[in-house]
Amino acid sequence: MLLSHTGNWELYSHLGKRSPEYRYGVVYQTLANPFIDSYVRAARTQSGIKLFDRRTQLLSCVRFLRDGGVLAVLVDQGAGYAGLWMPLFGKLTSSSTLAASLALRMGLPVVPLAITTSGRARWKLDVSEPIYLKGDDPEILTAQINRLLEEQIRRAPADWLWAHNRWKPLRPHFLFARDQRRVFFPPGFDRSTLEPFRILIIAPDSVAEAAAIFPAVRAIKEGRPDISLTVLTDARSAEAWNDNRLKDHLIEWHREESAFSLSSKIRKAARFEVAIFFANTWKTSLAVWGAGIPLRVGRRCGFKSWLYNQHPAEPSQPLDPVQMNLHIAHSVGANI
Repeated sequence: MLLSHTGNWELYSHLGKRSPEYRYGVVYQTLANPFIDSYVRAARTQSGIKLFDRRTQLLSCVRFLRDGGVLAVLVDQGAGYAGLWMPLFGKLTSSSTLAASLALRMGLPVVPLAITTSGRARWKLDVSEPIYLKGDDPEILTAQINRLLEEQIRRAPADWLWAHNRWKPLRPHFLFARDQRRVFFPPGFDRSTLEPFRILIIAPDSVAEAAAIFPAVRAIKEGRPDISLTVLTDARSAEAWNDNRLKDHLIEWHREESAFSLSSKIRKAARFEVAIFFANTWKTSLAVWGAGIPLRVGRRCGFKSWLYNQHPAEPSQPLDPVQMNLHIAHSVGANI
């Protein structure tokens, strides 16, 4: 069974009472607080549902299925670094292949379920038609599961656990190249419709210093397939970027501009997910912070460090400017 956090999803735990002819189990993530974890486990197992820790009991899941059990897997939350990256609503996110792998290994169909709100303190359980598997490719089946999840959310978007940001960049490695993360595009997917992962590069003021970050910018550009790079540069050094094909967009700023004005310019340009500082000035640091970019990567440099929320580890020995910039790119997941 494919479950998602829609509606009053705790009602799934009552399936054992509603359909006692089946043995139900669910793959479960242990909660960090042991007291809350104990309480939740007790509440969910009252109706006879068996819980399987996804980190230590996957072989037990196989035995449970082999013995005729019905195993539920939650498929709407991110799978972190270990997941398969594929589009969900047109934007790359980490997806677990657990449900697909178990179904293919056991030769079993998958059945999508969703709980939606139908009134005051009333909910409806929708059971979709079973999907009988073809082939042995977990990537294809996982992409099909994502499409089903999109349909469920579109039917009742307010019922989904929207507070969980499925697309947030992983920290510290939001790029894929360093750990060779897997990316899969379903057959027939139009890549031109893929929503880009927008990164703002804060470039140095001088042309010579700007040239020193080109190798690092190239490594960042090659870090994942959905990147859109915008360079924020002083107007006096903009010429260094005019013919540079690594950038997708350029934002020029002038010395007489205020940090507030620069923040407004950044917000109007795009909704950036990450800013990477290769130059540390008060004005650009304040402007990027004021623009509301959620992830800001910069070296520790006194009081300005409070405006960044991800810091590369300082190297153990002095590096020249090119190597230092490559070090920053490596810290976010680029392969240098």
